[in-house]
Amino acid sequence: MTFAQIAMTAVVGVVIVLTLLIAVVAAAIRKQKAAERNENQLADYYHGGRRTGAFALAMTIVTTYLSASSFLGGPGFAYEKGIAWAYLSAVQIPVIFLTFGVIAKKLGTVSRSVGAVTINDVLRARYSSPVPAILCSVAMIACYVIQMTAQIKGGAILFQTITGLNYERGLLLFGILVVLFTAVGGFAGQSVANTLFGVLMVIGCVSLAMILSRASSNGSVAETMQILHPGWDSVAGTDGSLTPAYMMSFMILTGIGVLGLPMTASCGTAYRDTKALNKAIPIGTLVLAFIVLSIHIVGAYAPLLISMPEIRVMLGESAGTDYVLPGIVLKYMSPLAAGFFFVAPLAAILSSVNALLLSSSATLVRDLYVNHILRDKERAETEPFRKRAAFVSLFLAALLVLAAWAIVRLPRFASMSIVRLNLIALGGLECAFFFPLVGGLFSRKATAAGAAAGSVSGFLLYAILIWKDVRPGGFLPVVPALLLSGIVFAAVSCFTQRNAPEPSDSFFPRR
Repeated sequence: MTFAQIAMTAVVGVVIVLTLLIAVVAAAIRKQKAAERNENQLADYYHGGRRTGAFALAMTIVTTYLSASSFLGGPGFAYEKGIAWAYLSAVQIPVIFLTFGVIAKKLGTVSRSVGAVTINDVLRARYSSPVPAILCSVAMIACYVIQMTAQIKGGAILFQTITGLNYERGLLLFGILVVLFTAVGGFAGQSVANTLFGVLMVIGCVSLAMILSRASSNGSVAETMQILHPGWDSVAGTDGSLTPAYMMSFMILTGIGVLGLPMTASCGTAYRDTKALNKAIPIGTLVLAFIVLSIHIVGAYAPLLISMPEIRVMLGESAGTDYVLPGIVLKYMSPLAAGFFFVAPLAAILSSVNALLLSSSATLVRDLYVNHILRDKERAETEPFRKRAAFVSLFLAALLVLAAWAIVRLPRFASMSIVRLNLIALGGLECAFFFPLVGGLFSRKATAAGAAAGSVSGFLLYAILIWKDVRPGGFLPVVPALLLSGIVFAAVSCFTQRNAPEPSDSFFPRR
């Protein structure tokens, strides 16, 4: 390791360790308060006892939504496709407004009323049947493995950049860090860590913007970019792949479709009160907008800052567009500044990974074990069972890291960019959850049979189209799959409504 790599490693290590220590202390204090109030220990582990304030809530959903795809894959895609991809990334800005403004209030009220700990608990209570929840749980685990693969790949790239180790060793080091981070102590500890990480992300993006402003201050930027990257300003991207059908698909996938993402929806159930929820919306939206726009704009103008041959000299011949941002940081920042910057994308990845692990653990422990094997919810609310849930999270972290490590080595996935892996997982989750969750919350006529049929049909069609790499009419697979899911959901609900149980007053209060 060179002196620069040692310095970057030391800075990253110190910041991460300090953040973990603060999170551990915060989790211990929160756990003690929950015990004094005799609160549900399992619920406290998975969503912090629904006592999260506005700023922590905003930062938690920002860091949960942002990931390796945002900090590494996104700028790389903008570098490849041009300014059109930066414009297209702006459709992600309303994510927090959609999640908190449309479903979070009702979801939080309902989950409190029925004693739900997870999103699948809400589905079980809404449909008075375990079938939709079980089917969604299976789809969730499958998609989380793919999404975890994208995060592990991003983490390995960062560790390779920071330490100078090869990709395989970077993958191993990041896996160890994931397991340690999972041990912080549930949602309460993670919300504290996410708040600190969110601030670091903003600082990192400010430093990137300053680098770009200095590089673009001399001469005509447009003319220089046209020489360095012909077609960079085309609305269809440099290769013409950003067609109207693709753009519309992307808007659905990262726009309205996010209402069906269980990990962000879970953040919407953790708010302390309506006042905190309302304050979190503008805070989170502004922070997300700044981070998303800044990193994608830097990616689009990156040819002014660095070339692919330079990146490959610094980071190896196999380096692709996912290495654009690390290459810029290494070229323009001192080792200490680069170390502080690399904490930002690392924090985004760790936060996303932890959200996936908590959600996966909740699915296995609460949705499957407690409800179908243990069948004793009072026992599940005790401190010993909370420790068991924490152990499951740790075991699951190690298992998913191994699974992601194996998948990322397969030829079919090894060549995929981080963005593509992440979008595949998001689409699968939306096809499985969107109509059972959103339709169940807002339609009294939705039935368990409709939810199950809609979820299965949409998810299966999506999986087939992804596997065959087919885009009907140029649209991404998520569009026809969501369309089929919605049609089947509505049709089956209509035919089975007569024999379906009436939803409880928690979902649709009687006037």
